[in-house]
Amino acid sequence: MNTLWERRVEIYIYLLLAASMAWCVLPFVDFRNDAAGALDGKTASTPVVEKSDLIGKLETRAKGPEFREIVRLVEETVGSPPEPLWPDQNVNVGVTFRVDHELVEQSIIPWQCELLGKECYLFRLNNSPGMDDATDRLALVPTADVYEVIRLVGTSGNGFRYNGKELTTTSIIGWLKELGKRQPLQITGIGADFIEGQYLTPVKNPDELAERIYKFCPDIVDQRNYTVKCLADELRDRQLCFWWD
Repeated sequence: MNTLWERRVEIYIYLLLAASMAWCVLPFVDFRNDAAGALDGKTASTPVVEKSDLIGKLETRAKGPEFREIVRLVEETVGSPPEPLWPDQNVNVGVTFRVDHELVEQSIIPWQCELLGKECYLFRLNNSPGMDDATDRLALVPTADVYEVIRLVGTSGNGFRYNGKELTTTSIIGWLKELGKRQPLQITGIGADFIEGQYLTPVKNPDELAERIYKFCPDIVDQRNYTVKCLADELRDRQLCFWWD
């Protein structure tokens, strides 16, 4: 029989694990804004934050000693020096690291969860599977809000029209917020034309969701000579991926 001390230790460990999972899940579910209908292409009531305001806020945080210390710790962890997120622009909102693709595949989720607790978001900006130089670019920015990161990167549909309207950064954010309310998810990759990650729980009604995703992002089926059924099978494996070429 466990002693009282052993029982207290078990409860403490449980609370720590629950807290760490909360840091992973909460940034992807918006409890304040109603984006109802976004999965069906209806207009979501997602407030638009001007990108210039967002950049100003992140620049201020990036100059602080706390963020610089986190950059140093990440550099030690990944074994790669930091580089400017946007080297061709006079804007300091974050840094990138060049990291071996296989190491990123193994470590991106625990790394990201740890840094969310420090109000920072680590994500894959470039994915390099199958390339000669299998090095990914990981980006680190001083916010724990995944939707701020998507707006900063400017993910868009590359001119794709969804339900008669151009798929913009704002509409992608609204669609993902609604998806996150129905199906908790973790986003680990954000680029100019892609989003990737995983679903945190078994996907409900994968066949129905696959149909909705295909309307929202047909390239993930058409460009791989897939069927919607193949996409549904990926959803059963909790894979999350969108891209617009």
